[in-house]
Amino acid sequence: MERFYDFMVYEFNFWTVLAPVMVLAMIVLGLGQWGVNGKKIRQFYGEKVFTVVAGVLAGVFGVLLFIESFRGIIAWLDAGLADTDANVWSVLLAPFAVMAAAMLFFIVLYYTGVGAGMAKEGYLREKRRESRKS
Repeated sequence: MERFYDFMVYEFNFWTVLAPVMVLAMIVLGLGQWGVNGKKIRQFYGEKVFTVVAGVLAGVFGVLLFIESFRGIIAWLDAGLADTDANVWSVLLAPFAVMAAAMLFFIVLYYTGVGAGMAKEGYLREKRRESRKS
């Protein structure tokens, strides 16, 4: 039992838990963008909010990835080196791999939030159109 505890303490990465939570937060933010105010469909905030929130969350993701998984990224890049390559390449390329992962995560977060907002807007407009017909 103690061995499993050591594995969880030393090998656990918080970004593996926080990444899905961040995606869910962006979905909630997207769903809250549109609402009904009286009989009108109203946009409560614009897409600039998604840019700021996704940027902050992607920055947190990148920092956690760098702090918690930097050695694993170096080992992963070491495995791809040829025998003639210098080992310093994996150390030099690891920060760029973290930055690329954070940028891709920003794109995923941004379009998840915007897509959820667009889906809710379409749902509200369709519901309004159906209520007008009947």
